[in-house]
Amino acid sequence: MDNLLIKDTMEVFCVDNSDSTNVFFLGINSKSAFVQKMSNTIIRGAIGNLPKGILQTAKDATFEVDPLFWNESILGMQSGTTASSGTATVKYFEKDLEVASGKVTLTGTPAGTTCDLFDANNKHYTGTIATDLVTITPTAPTDGTLLTAVYDTSVTGDITDLDAASFPKSFKLYSHGIAYNPDTNVIVSDIYLVLNAGVPDGSINGAFEAGKESLLPIIFQLLTPINSSSFGSYINVPRT
Repeated sequence: MDNLLIKDTMEVFCVDNSDSTNVFFLGINSKSAFVQKMSNTIIRGAIGNLPKGILQTAKDATFEVDPLFWNESILGMQSGTTASSGTATVKYFEKDLEVASGKVTLTGTPAGTTCDLFDANNKHYTGTIATDLVTITPTAPTDGTLLTAVYDTSVTGDITDLDAASFPKSFKLYSHGIAYNPDTNVIVSDIYLVLNAGVPDGSINGAFEAGKESLLPIIFQLLTPINSSSFGSYINVPRT
């Protein structure tokens, strides 16, 4: 079917080829793109070095997905790991703690007995924690000074191991989009891409910038399975 208007992205369902229970859904994207490239070499000869033939020697394809929001599933796919619930020790930052009689009072839950404190000029103090009260040593700033405390605390959450010895797995990719009739602006087809084997390229650029949305795009390098020459299928299903 030709003369279709496609103006939406696709939603993507990813199934681990080594473990069908390991699945990811990338459903809110700003872009999804099937990109195929061909290696072409022009054969030239005769007077004038004219183009007389072409060598087409290799075909490569990728599938690229740009999620609209931060998607932690991509951290796992790009790292070759999966998130699991667990506990970890992190540094907690508690601000605007007012010094009184050489001490500050914490509102968080420290996991240790010491902490680091900084004033507005980043002057460093150390503190000894007793429950939620911090005694500042060796010499505390004047009463009323506001400090930031940094201390260990235990948290529970979803943990993704960024393991340098693990590599991305192969996924079967199921993508869905829609197409319109440009004259009526009515949806006339469902578009499907079924791609047999896509391996994430392993690239992560998790930039956290002030006033700018942080995103994690992903690029799958497409492969052909053993005993197959096909990257997958493009399927147009007319709506009736």
